This record gives sequence, structure tokens and C-alpha cells, in this order.
Amino acid sequence: MIALFLNGQPKKVAIGSSLAQAIAVWEYTESNFAVAVNQQFVPRSHYHKTVLNDGDHIDVIAPMQGG
Repeated sequence: MIALFLNGQPKKVAIGSSLAQAIAVWEYTESNFAVAVNQQFVPRSHYHKTVLNDGDHIDVIAPMQGG
């Protein structure tokens, strides 16, 4: 297992996990969100190719209603 941060909260995932695998484990089912790894935007087409590393900071950002 590797330790990382999801929206500032500590999480663990299996060694060698891709961003796509982690998102599935964390149960993000909506399609309206953007993801950054270590403050770098990751296009949805690269989620399967992006391997997570120990200490990574992942930010999942979803639109909010209101004003």
C-alpha cells in the first residue's frame, strides 16, 4: 500500500494503482469532475495511464451550484 492525500485527507491505495483504479475505489461515479495530481490537471483520457506514487496529492474538483 502507498499513502497519499485525497482532497487533503490521508488515503491508501495498492502499489501500482492507476488514477482510474483509485477513483473507482473512492466511488466517484459522477462524470462532472476534474482531477489534479500534485497540482497538475490530468485529462480523463490519461486516468488509466497515470500511476499514483507514495505521497501524491490528488484533488478531485466538482462543480457546485449556488451563487
